[in-house]
Amino acid sequence: MSSRSEKIVWVAAALIAVVGLWRWWQLPGYDESTGTKLDGAVFVAGDIPRSNELSAAWLEPEAQSAGREWIFETFTPPIVYFDAVTQRFTVLPPLAPAEEPNFGVELSSIEDQPYRLQYAGHHGVEGAYIVEIRDLESGRYYRGSPGTTFDKGAFAILDFRAERVVVQPKKVNRTPYIERTVRLLVEDFDSDETVELGRDALILSEPVVTLEGDDGSRSNALRIGDAWNTGTNLFRVASVDRESGKARIYRMSFDGSIEAEKDLSLVGEPTESEM
Repeated sequence: MSSRSEKIVWVAAALIAVVGLWRWWQLPGYDESTGTKLDGAVFVAGDIPRSNELSAAWLEPEAQSAGREWIFETFTPPIVYFDAVTQRFTVLPPLAPAEEPNFGVELSSIEDQPYRLQYAGHHGVEGAYIVEIRDLESGRYYRGSPGTTFDKGAFAILDFRAERVVVQPKKVNRTPYIERTVRLLVEDFDSDETVELGRDALILSEPVVTLEGDDGSRSNALRIGDAWNTGTNLFRVASVDRESGKARIYRMSFDGSIEAEKDLSLVGEPTESEM
């Protein structure tokens, strides 16, 4: 390095040193007793405020856009459950289904309902027959000819015919046989209808049901609309489905209002979940 360059370097270093000393001289002083900056200072030091709380409480998580119950943070994966009741996935544990309250009765049987009056036989000669009729509800037998009225049985005999018919079997070389047929017409005062009876029992279109209480009690045959008083509850038959083996039963209050209703299946029949 030439002597001229060395002189330039030394001059520059001297200028930097002078400027630095001058800036240091302009800095404000400090009070050593208090440790605070003196006049001209922008910042004044003070005691650091202290909190009286021993620990900080976390704020409750806010509801997310996915719903008010979606409260999981970014790094907290949810546990997903499947609710068998709603058939949906959920982030909340599904509640156990509430146990169904005891209804009080079971369906014991569904049977065909015979008409209350049935042909029971006849005797005499043609044109002067005496007909025998059985009242299933009372167990009585009534005997009479056309035109006879029975007030206790609430019916009257309108007509009776007994015939012997020769029947030819459909199959070839079979011997014809004689079949006795009867046709009995009665007027039912209870239903205000004319009913035809025959040798075969007359079955009504609506079946009857038998109910069994939790205490082991058993009802008589109940038609649609009939009620059964168990002493603690009143049950009424609303409808009966013979094919499916079910009956809709109302549990009634004693003032006549419906407390609950249920479709009962025959005791011992498989339920839909078991099939």
